[in-house]
Amino acid sequence: MPTQEWLKKEFSYGYDSGNIEDTLANVQREKEESRIGGSYNEIAEKLLKKHIQKNSKVLELGPGRGSWSKVILNILEEEGSLTTLDFQDVSQWLNKSDYKATLCTHQINSNSYNCLENDTYDVFWSFGVLCHNNIDSIYQILHNIAPKMKKGAILIHQYADWDKLENFGWKKGAVPEKFKKLRDDEIWWPRNNKTVMKTILEANGYEIINIDCELTLRDSIFISIKK
Repeated sequence: MPTQEWLKKEFSYGYDSGNIEDTLANVQREKEESRIGGSYNEIAEKLLKKHIQKNSKVLELGPGRGSWSKVILNILEEEGSLTTLDFQDVSQWLNKSDYKATLCTHQINSNSYNCLENDTYDVFWSFGVLCHNNIDSIYQILHNIAPKMKKGAILIHQYADWDKLENFGWKKGAVPEKFKKLRDDEIWWPRNNKTVMKTILEANGYEIINIDCELTLRDSIFISIKK
């Protein structure tokens, strides 16, 4: 199921993770946080607000309605920018005039990223994206994005970790346990773990800073640097 065509149709409504920065989570965020075993607010504080500077050029993959985009845009000042890549037209959910930083939204049809200039971005971020991609697709994403990133650029991405999911609990994590018996192309939460993710990153020439920041109990979040 996690083909590009499936992803385009499945999330055409625009995924929304709720109010990330608010101290008190709304219903949507509370539900998601219980499933991942972590706090979105903590992730924003310890990852986004730590690694994004006010003048950073940030690239975000699969923002949907922009729950995480809004956090990033609130960090950035006029000299900074956020560029988004999504199969949907996210300009209907994110208003450029609401923020100081430059906002550029790209509706894409593939993982080629030909719309982006090389050697441009300081930070590459996603949440809730790589977890829905097969291993070969994750490899393609990280391979094709590499030329677009500056030397020393930081990559921060959440990804599915079946080892952690097994310990956390499939029912608690809201992932059907029957997926264990199905092929990756038949499910929407393909197999991945820290060992596989490390192999993909190293194969594409990235330096791994942390293969899992340990901010969620169900999934992993890596931090790496483009050499």
